[in-house]
This record gives sequence, C-alpha cells and structure tokens, in this order.
Amino acid sequence: MKLAIYNLLILLLIPILQVRILLKSLKDKGYRSFTAQRYASNLAPVTNQKEKCIWFHAVSLGEVVASQDMIRELMREFNVVLTTTTPTGLRKAQEIYKDSLAINYAPWDLGPLVNKFLNFYEPAALLIFETEIWPSMINSAHNKKIPIFLMNGRLSHQSYKAYLKVSWFLKDILQKITFIFVQTQEHQERFLQLGLDSSAIAVAGSVKFDAPGLKPEVLSLPKFILGASTHLGEEEMLLRVFQKLSKKYPHKLFICPRHPERSTEILKAARKMNFRSELYSQLGEQDYEVCIIDSIG
Repeated sequence: MKLAIYNLLILLLIPILQVRILLKSLKDKGYRSFTAQRYASNLAPVTNQKEKCIWFHAVSLGEVVASQDMIRELMREFNVVLTTTTPTGLRKAQEIYKDSLAINYAPWDLGPLVNKFLNFYEPAALLIFETEIWPSMINSAHNKKIPIFLMNGRLSHQSYKAYLKVSWFLKDILQKITFIFVQTQEHQERFLQLGLDSSAIAVAGSVKFDAPGLKPEVLSLPKFILGASTHLGEEEMLLRVFQKLSKKYPHKLFICPRHPERSTEILKAARKMNFRSELYSQLGEQDYEVCIIDSIG
C-alpha cells in the first residue's frame, strides 16, 4: 500500500517535473533531449556481446566521474548500462565512454516505467553509486530477483535527518537492497538507524582514495584561492571577499560550481565586478584573475 501511494504521487508529479525540465532547458537544452528515455523508450542498445548485463546508476556529473574506474572494471566481464539524471552527467558519460556502453537518462521512478526498463535490458544486477534511494527502482529490481548493491554509499547529516522522517517507509525499501558498501563508519551507523540489517552493510572506504596522487608539476604551481562545490549565492560572496584580498595578495581565484552549467552566469558576475575572468574550457594565453571551472575530470 505504501509503495502504491508513492507511485501515485510520482505519477501526479511527473507533469510538474516536465514543466520544470522545460524551464531548465531554456538554459541547457540537454534537459529536454532524450525525454523519451525518462519513459523507458528509445533506449540505447547494448554495445557489447557479453553474456550478462549490469545496470549502473550514477545520478549526476560528479558521480559519473567518480565511478569510472569501477565501471571500467565491470566492463571487463559485463555489458554495462549506465543511467544518470542530469544533462551534464549524460554528456560527461558520453565523453568518457563514447560508444563502449549504453548510456541513458534514468526512467522516472514509477513502477511500470522501471519494469519496462528492466524488461528491455534484463540486468543480472543493479549497482547504485553513492546515495540514490529510489523506491520503485529498488522494489522492481527486487521483485524480479535482481541483486541490488549500493556502492561507495554515503548519507550526509542533512539527508539522514530527512530520511529519518520517512523511515517508516524507507525501512522496507532498504531491506530489499542486497548489500551496501559505505565510505565510513559514520555512514554505516546512519543506515543502521534507518532500519538496515547489520549483516547487509560494510565499510569499504571511498573510491576517491583509489585515484592516483597529485603529479609533481601540480604541487609546484603558484598559490591560488579555490572555491569548491559552490552553490547559488556563494560565488557572489566569494567574489566580494576576493575583491578585498586581491588588493594585498596576488593570487588567482578558481571557482568550481557544484553545477557546472551555472558557469556562464558566474563568469558574467565576475566580469561585472571588473575582474579579468575566463572559463577554464576557454583558457588560452590571456591573463586572468578569476577562472570558472566549467568541467569535471
């Protein structure tokens, strides 16, 4: 009954979400592209001829980048179907993998649509990267006896507090996950508090620590100021502070917005404050004070 109510709410929300996508597409046409895939139609074909298929879900750009070593390892043994929910994530996935695997927008989290997706690919397992708890996705895979794994799992304090309020619903969903590999003991404890069985979770560390170390030439770069994973409003505050600091310190400012699609508007704000500013993707020989990182990886 709980899941039926959830699916009804999603069904009612989809028209609103479509309007939201239409509005977002005014700035980024990628939001409107591949709309059919959200309804599990016009799906990308499996490109290899391996015997079994894995569905790997990485919600956005950051997760697509962080999970690439894991995905490449899986590709040795399986056909991989990668889903994401943002145009930046989709574009980055296409840039990384080209035609070596099937890349789609994830379907809306509505039972019939998820089932349609599962019937099309018939995956041997579902791997969800970090913390994407989609009830219908998990329930549909569980009903088809598809093992479900949460990889590199984490649960921020904010998410944990929000999930606690609906733990009466989430507990049943979490118990359908075959196993969860979390980054830290703190994350493990939060999942246990939400009702997960202790036998279905283990601390495996973060995949970020599997990445190669900094190259020597990077360590020798001049000092700079970095604003990392910034959100709307934070860049303006950072630029005002930098305006004062730049009178005393000659360092450059690098801004890495959490959502790179906002890079152009941040660039305009920096230039409005009379900073010599450039996008990272367009850097040449020109001098600059502020650089906006408009890509990841």
